[in-house]
Amino acid sequence: VEKATASGAASATPAVNSVATPAQASPVAGILQQRGADSQNWLRDGVDGRYMIQIALIDAGDNAKIELFLRKAGDDLGIEQLHLYPTRSGGTPRFGIVYAGFRTREGARLKRMAMAHKWAYGAKLRTIGGLREEMLRTHSDDLWPE
Repeated sequence: VEKATASGAASATPAVNSVATPAQASPVAGILQQRGADSQNWLRDGVDGRYMIQIALIDAGDNAKIELFLRKAGDDLGIEQLHLYPTRSGGTPRFGIVYAGFRTREGARLKRMAMAHKWAYGAKLRTIGGLREEMLRTHSDDLWPE
């Protein structure tokens, strides 16, 4: 799995607040804040066409559930490969959690098939551009953890 690091974000990129990177974050910051800060940078700087696998969609107000999921999935997949993004589904604030960094749809599809037995959630293929578009459409940039 390759981490998306190239720049070239579309002009429709949602406004992303200036935040500390995980290395700059407070040592007592929780995993949600650390992954949130890293994910904001990743969404801002990532290439639109990179593929990822969405492995969860969790209510934004349930921080304990989000953190537990990140810890468990991070142990299995590598925490640096997990990113979250805010959205609203049916008006309810949520965080999607994605396993990231595939250059091709086929690479992401094959990994999703290999992971299918582990995840009760019906994993979906996504792109960075698609996540940005969803954030704009749902006006959810205000949901990032502080």
